[in-house]
Amino acid sequence: MYPRGLAGERLSYVADYLDVVEINTTFYRPPNPRQAQGWLKQAENKPDFVFCAKLWQKFTHERGPVEPMDARTFMDGIEPLIEAGRFGALVLQFPWSFRRTEENILHIERLHDAFERLPQAVEVRHASWDHPEFIDFLQKRRIAFINIDQPPIRDTLRPTTHVTAPFSYVRLHGRNKQDWFRENAGRDDRYNYCYSFEELGEWISRINSLAAESETLFVIANNHFKGQAFANAIELKHYFTGGAVSVPPPMFDIYPQLNKIASNPPVQFNLFS
Repeated sequence: MYPRGLAGERLSYVADYLDVVEINTTFYRPPNPRQAQGWLKQAENKPDFVFCAKLWQKFTHERGPVEPMDARTFMDGIEPLIEAGRFGALVLQFPWSFRRTEENILHIERLHDAFERLPQAVEVRHASWDHPEFIDFLQKRRIAFINIDQPPIRDTLRPTTHVTAPFSYVRLHGRNKQDWFRENAGRDDRYNYCYSFEELGEWISRINSLAAESETLFVIANNHFKGQAFANAIELKHYFTGGAVSVPPPMFDIYPQLNKIASNPPVQFNLFS
């Protein structure tokens, strides 16, 4: 997907084609301010480009006490993005095993208080969370409910169009039923899925509905394996701009369907002209 020689400039490359990126490294460890300054540097020529960031897994998956020092360390790391006016939202991503209980709701409330400076969006994957009392809880605190697409199996949360904050958030995880709950399946296995143009179309009316009720709307493709998220994000951009869109040239051979919507289609040579 990326041209060779872009080892330290991939973010700059992505910013030429898309409008927002969701930072995944912050899920595994808190960033440091120098990292964040580097991200800003790579996107300095795109003043409207925005960064969202996943919260450190210590808060969302280990779920011990919310230590003020840990929260401060995380905040210090993303402070350059906040100061630059480039920070979109903090993503609190919880696993499917995280069910709607009083204790878990209290944990979300503690996290909300610890990061109250930031716009926050909560992703829950179990169907038990699609409940009026939880929606009311989020609305009172102006926390966005993340409307997700994931494999429709067992008691996974089905697609929703909840607006609970001034902004809305959508995350598309793919529909890889075979590997979603498979034991020993790795991250790449679970998210190895490319949406068809028709499947993306199923989300258009939902996204339009969310946009009509929101000041800002973030749509994130998380089916990242082999650049599938990038390809689907470009297709979504085409849906909503209504016209041809710029496509990274290396993607034409991998995802030939992008030829139809590209403003820069590859040149076709005629040996007989």
